[in-house]
Amino acid sequence: TLDFDGPAAINNNFTGVGSMGFPVEVIIASTWNKEMAKAWGESMGKISQEMGAHGWYAPGMNMHRTPFGARNYEYFSEDGVLSGNMGANAVSGAMEYGVYSYIKHYALYEGNGKMVSVWSNEQAIREIYLKPFEISVKEGGANAVMVSWSFLGHKWTGENTGLLNTVLRDEWGFRGMALVQAEYLCNNFREIQELDIVVLRLDHLYGIPKDRRQLDGLCGSMCVKALEQGYLLADPNVTHA
Repeated sequence: TLDFDGPAAINNNFTGVGSMGFPVEVIIASTWNKEMAKAWGESMGKISQEMGAHGWYAPGMNMHRTPFGARNYEYFSEDGVLSGNMGANAVSGAMEYGVYSYIKHYALYEGNGKMVSVWSNEQAIREIYLKPFEISVKEGGANAVMVSWSFLGHKWTGENTGLLNTVLRDEWGFRGMALVQAEYLCNNFREIQELDIVVLRLDHLYGIPKDRRQLDGLCGSMCVKALEQGYLLADPNVTHA
């Protein structure tokens, strides 16, 4: 399967191929129009289908909690219910064309801070920061999630069972996949060891070379060590043009 980036366009970040651009999510949310959001999702699904993509890294579901949030343009609004309704309709629209949407960045990534610890209480987390994701899962049928770079407290969100299992799967009924950044895994071997398994597609179309020596230079010794110890599996079924 092929996954392309979003949310304002469908882009392959490694080949440079991209679609026409749409207004950013702030504009979509400013319409307060669910039908408009669904039409946007349908357009993204159709474009993805035409470009051969099966998944779309969007929509962005984080909150506008501060004007210093570096990726506010990727997110809908400061209101969880509004964001959730826009996101749910976009997800269901794209799904009509067989395209799954990675709602992102799960969770509490409002500051766009890589490896930054975020502290909050459970009430605020559930009522504000998780609300858009919850609505997108329950009402939009979202079946894909992109995990954030940040930490919740002292634990990376991608290894936080409370977020990924208790809330996402057990409470919301999510049935799908949670995607993590390959760069994060390659540079943070401690977290890899706490995961069950990770499949790394060695595909030059995605910028990850199949040659082991190139991989060592790209991802560093930690990634190679993870491959050797079985925490990362190189997909043998990848074909090259």
